[in-house]
Amino acid sequence: MAHKLAHTWTCHVMPPPPGKGVIREGHMDLSTMDPNGVITDGTYYLETGGAPRTLKGEAVGGNPIFYLTLREYDDRGIHRATYDGLLVHEGSSDRLVIVGKKHFQLGTASLDIAAAEQNDPPWILTKP
Repeated sequence: MAHKLAHTWTCHVMPPPPGKGVIREGHMDLSTMDPNGVITDGTYYLETGGAPRTLKGEAVGGNPIFYLTLREYDDRGIHRATYDGLLVHEGSSDRLVIVGKKHFQLGTASLDIAAAEQNDPPWILTKP
């Protein structure tokens, strides 16, 4: 049996200031997630094209609360971003919404990381 979050999702991000609303950034294919919530070969297709990104991570928890952590790698295997999210809505017809933050991979200096985390953009995954 497939995991509840093993689907292809639409990824949205906030536009740069002073923008309003959300921008569709691409699609995250998590359909290969195993029944325990682990994914090692997900794919992130950016709306702007380019090489697809690889996604690795896991979903933990159970109905109704799931936490999702995904790590995004570029086509050279370099870790580019981490996504942390929480399933916040489950509607009729299997409509699901996950919201969280996108953390860009930076250097290892703790001050740099602390400053960056204050500006991490929100992201939203939807499954119609």
